[in-house]
Amino acid sequence: MAGDVIRDFKYAIRSFVRRPLFTAVIVLTLALGIGSNVAMFSVANAVLLRALPYDHPEELALVWTRLQATNVERSLVSGPDLGDYQAQTTRFEGFAGAAAAMKATLEQLGIPTAGYGLQDGSGLSRNGRLSPALLTALLATAARPDKPELHGVFTGLPVAGYSGTLAGRFRTVKGGSSAAGEVRAKTGTLTGVSSIAGLIVDADGSTLAFAVIADANTSTPQAMEALDRIAAALAACGCE
Repeated sequence: MAGDVIRDFKYAIRSFVRRPLFTAVIVLTLALGIGSNVAMFSVANAVLLRALPYDHPEELALVWTRLQATNVERSLVSGPDLGDYQAQTTRFEGFAGAAAAMKATLEQLGIPTAGYGLQDGSGLSRNGRLSPALLTALLATAARPDKPELHGVFTGLPVAGYSGTLAGRFRTVKGGSSAAGEVRAKTGTLTGVSSIAGLIVDADGSTLAFAVIADANTSTPQAMEALDRIAAALAACGCE
């Protein structure tokens, strides 16, 4: 029996060597077939077979908002609405949603979540918390060469003095104009809280990740100006 197997194996090898084109087609067909099956199983396992990271995942429910004024049947739940649901509902044990999913993603990336306290995915909840250290760690991770799938985070960041929410900022000396074009960052503003987080190219040509949050402020314009000056100071330094 073993001799027959060895003889058949040797015959197959000789046949493949004599017909390299035929061999290449067979190998390529097998590779495509195995690869596609592995990809399909991976998707099915993640979406259909693997249990969600919650107790009793079969009891999860999807909650959405109906916007009658614009005739939108399903819309994302805003921060204020989520707060009302959490305070008034008696039918749900709790709301996990986007906040838990984002935290799980951060943990999968190996980012410490000690400063994580988001309540929703809208950024409008007054109970949401994110530390500057966590934001900086997230930006640094996204910029790593071995994380190309995260590099798209930076393409949408506004440029200081030129685009997006930074188009009207970094325009005066007092407002950090020396850093115009050197800062790419996302801003956030709620009553009494202003923030900026992104990347800076400093005087040595090094790329730095940074995040600054000003809370308990009484003047949003002054807080923004102070944040811009901090960013300009980082851009002017040789921070290696």
